[in-house]
Amino acid sequence: MMDVSSIKNMEDIYLKIGLYDKINLNELLKRTDIEEINNIKEQCNGINQFLSKDKSYTNYEILEKIKNFIKNPSDLNIDSFCINCKKDYAFNYVNNFILINEKREGFSDDFHPSIFFVNFYCSKCKKQEISFLFKIDENDYLYKI
Repeated sequence: MMDVSSIKNMEDIYLKIGLYDKINLNELLKRTDIEEINNIKEQCNGINQFLSKDKSYTNYEILEKIKNFIKNPSDLNIDSFCINCKKDYAFNYVNNFILINEKREGFSDDFHPSIFFVNFYCSKCKKQEISFLFKIDENDYLYKI
């Protein structure tokens, strides 16, 4: 298991987690030095001002927002080497998709929401793709697979 203290920003989740390694998302939630996580928490706190006094965002709800950010990092760019351009460039988020559930093969509408791809393309040539495959288990561990 990878120590979450080595993660300095959300880009590190994609680039620093090793293949078949995992991190505890509940531990990541406790971090106060990661800008994207702080932004999610601030958005939830801002929303809390408009909710009734007996309703506020729980750690579970904030954790779900962090999971959604990992699945759909629309504002995230990853700096990496492009083999087409032969230089380091920013790779922009393009899309994600969920894998079909292995338990019910043949049913195209039955998805396994905890296993997903996230895809980025080179901002310069728009040809080179970087894809990441993740799984989030029932104990909120994020695996790179």
